Amino acid sequence: MVTMAIKLADKYPAERQEICLRLLHAMGMGAEGGRFLATEFDVDTEKQTAILEMKEEIRKYFRVSCLGAFKKGGYECKKPALSLLRAILKEGGWTVVGKSVMVSFVDGKYSNATVYSILKET
Repeated sequence: MVTMAIKLADKYPAERQEICLRLLHAMGMGAEGGRFLATEFDVDTEKQTAILEMKEEIRKYFRVSCLGAFKKGGYECKKPALSLLRAILKEGGWTVVGKSVMVSFVDGKYSNATVYSILKET
């Protein structure tokens, strides 16, 4: 007799949903999602720390072996908080889309930046 392993998504749906909502809350968003500028997120250590502090809890309810923020053995993830945020929200049923835009700064100079939009899939 062969027994099938229960998927984490089927075993812990409420816990996974709660983690996704907490990630959105850490980003200053509600359950409907929102937008953020990658360059602003890169300098916001408070948001990054809040996300990275959830790693052990995320490990309990999500398959993390393929996520860059959890890899070991010489692999260095350049933006672990952003990588973790995008991957977990996608697995939790949100659409995360990055779009390149031109941003104007106070001194009048323009620069390329990425705007991430997070939307709940229907």
